[in-house]
Amino acid sequence: MHNRTRSLLLALLLAPFFSLQAQKIYWHSDYSSALEEARETGKPLLISFRCVP
Repeated sequence: MHNRTRSLLLALLLAPFFSLQAQKIYWHSDYSSALEEARETGKPLLISFRCVP
């Protein structure tokens, strides 16, 4: 019984990583187009601030 529980737990923990690999990620370089896509898709917006010399 413990092996079955461990296997199920492992499968549940690893499932999001396999589904994430199938998605293509497109990074926007301007805020307005990223915000528009986030609103259209209902997904959150991740903003990364960095200093580029």
